[in-house]
Amino acid sequence: MSAARGDQGRRHHRPATRALLSDEVLNGLSLIFGTKGMIGVLHVMEFKWDDQGRPKNPAGTALSGSWSGLRFDTARDCINLSIWSAHDHFPEDTHQQRGRQLVDIAPESTRN
Repeated sequence: MSAARGDQGRRHHRPATRALLSDEVLNGLSLIFGTKGMIGVLHVMEFKWDDQGRPKNPAGTALSGSWSGLRFDTARDCINLSIWSAHDHFPEDTHQQRGRQLVDIAPESTRN
């Protein structure tokens, strides 16, 4: 029996990063099938509010003002990239890594 391991990163979605992405990527969920059983997903998430929780469209101000839950919602525009595969594609201690350590593991683990 083999186990699966993965790595996931989230990047703020800014105009400069948005400009790098095609419409197909911006408007969907992209599955990436690599060699040797490596799989990934690219997920662009855009919300109706900005980084401070204010509506991007002024017409939504009244509605967002009445939604108290938005004060506690930390979701902001972002780009998520996740990769996963059999455990032998990743270093043994991947499950203990955090932050920059995980980001550094991804290029080495996905190399052909």
